Amino acid sequence: MFNGTEFAGRTLIVREDREDRDLQEPGTFRPRAPRGGDTSKSSGLQVVVQNLPWSLTSQELHEMFSPCGAIISAEVVAGRDGRSKGYGTVRFETPDAAENAIARFNDNEVEQRRIVVRMDRFA
Repeated sequence: MFNGTEFAGRTLIVREDREDRDLQEPGTFRPRAPRGGDTSKSSGLQVVVQNLPWSLTSQELHEMFSPCGAIISAEVVAGRDGRSKGYGTVRFETPDAAENAIARFNDNEVEQRRIVVRMDRFA
């Protein structure tokens, strides 16, 4: 019904949930891993910035986080259509700079949006 329709300038994709969680035997509940994941495998150099304003560019993200320390790269992730997905990554030269970025920017407001800054557990 809504598949393929436009909403807020984006095309909606609607499909059936195909998870087999409803087919599990009673009493075989498997709890999910806690959110935030295991950061022990992380390099400690890269942070993920979530809930970014749609208009923010990679250059602006770089400039925003540069007071925290030397930056190797900063990228706002975009979809196939070139529009921002609302999150990005910033890679620092030192783990201290990444920790500083989390302490300084997590739960701060940017263009009326409260951003979340966390250690990237995959990088």
